[in-house]
Amino acid sequence: MMTAVPQHGHEASPQLVQDYATTVTILEHLSDAVFILDSEGIIEYANRNATELLRLSTEDILGNHIMNFLSAEDDSFFSQVVQGVFNEVETLLVNNGFKIPVAVSFGMVYGLDGKVKYIIATAKDLTIKTEFEREWRQHQLMNTLREKYKELGELAVNVVHEISQPLTTIRLMAELTQKNLDKPQINTELIRKNLQTILELTENMGQAVTRVRSFAMQTEDDTLKPVNIGDMIGGAIQQISYELQEQDIEVSLDAEKNMPSVLANPIGLQQVFVILFKKEMEWFSAQEQKRTSDKRIFVTVRNFQQKWLDILVSHSLLEAAQDKIDSSNYPAETRRSLDISMAQMLTTMFGGELLIPENGFVVRLPVSINSEREQLLNLIDMMQSFEE
Repeated sequence: MMTAVPQHGHEASPQLVQDYATTVTILEHLSDAVFILDSEGIIEYANRNATELLRLSTEDILGNHIMNFLSAEDDSFFSQVVQGVFNEVETLLVNNGFKIPVAVSFGMVYGLDGKVKYIIATAKDLTIKTEFEREWRQHQLMNTLREKYKELGELAVNVVHEISQPLTTIRLMAELTQKNLDKPQINTELIRKNLQTILELTENMGQAVTRVRSFAMQTEDDTLKPVNIGDMIGGAIQQISYELQEQDIEVSLDAEKNMPSVLANPIGLQQVFVILFKKEMEWFSAQEQKRTSDKRIFVTVRNFQQKWLDILVSHSLLEAAQDKIDSSNYPAETRRSLDISMAQMLTTMFGGELLIPENGFVVRLPVSINSEREQLLNLIDMMQSFEE
């Protein structure tokens, strides 16, 4: 540790001694590790935090080259520091197997001849930051996995529902047909009717399997591709068909034929509509004791000059042609939920926006156009519409 006052060929003045002592006191109480190096990188001073980070005494640190304690892949690292290539770098402070993530900053002190005389290196301990980032990534991963399992669970429930009921009916039809065959007088018309019912049920089961296979084959990359908005809405309805049926809720789609495609990731966009439908289902659950009329979710698709589509999703209090309704009982937590934040993030990834007026939700998505210039102009128009 620097304890002696520098001498310059004459006795140091009391003011110089006091200033030096004050400087050392300040350095000793800094929260960062501080090393003062000569122009060759030899450590001439290390403060208290430097000794604590390295778990070494001052005597064991002084006289060593700074690179003995810094992890660097390039042998020319220190020379690049002297040249001013690195002002700050994240690396590891190492000693006898201990590795501590740090952010090291370098400052040059020049002599009267213009050459580097001292180098001041400060190292900020990033252990807490690194641990926080690791925990945050783990938390994000767990949230993603939880959503995946939830989505797979919902898919499994619907598949079981769509297959188990037809299987029960098929077994019943087969038993009736078998009993009919054992009778002296065979009712061929009844057999034909039962076989037709079995064919229809097996067709429905085949469609359910096809949907599952299609879902499994889709990749969850960030690739945007032209998708049909009606197919996405239909897929979302199929995904939660069991829950809709259990709560006796219908989804009514109002859209023109031959709607233009939008640019989106198919799985992501379908998930957006699943989230919004479920939020509307939550609204119905909250209103269960107050409502006696049919429960219906209205989905209205509007085409704005072949530039973008607005998909309005709202509960049955909304007339399809209205823009605003009184929805004071809409649960506030619906708009602050993690699911809605995820839907907003996904929609933004597709170049669109999820608007949340008082009456429901509006998904605004740009139309897929081959011309990049026209696509950009449409996006500008759409963004300007957000501000209006």
